[in-house]
Amino acid sequence: MFSVEQWTANQKFLDRMISHGDNIRLATPLNKVKPDSYYQK
Repeated sequence: MFSVEQWTANQKFLDRMISHGDNIRLATPLNKVKPDSYYQK
């Protein structure tokens, strides 16, 4: 499980990338996502 602080920082980073129009490439296929991971969130 992840902490609120970790997720808040991660979400801020992702939101900044999205607002700048940056591409986000995911290295793990969606069918390999681990439950309760940041990747799933």
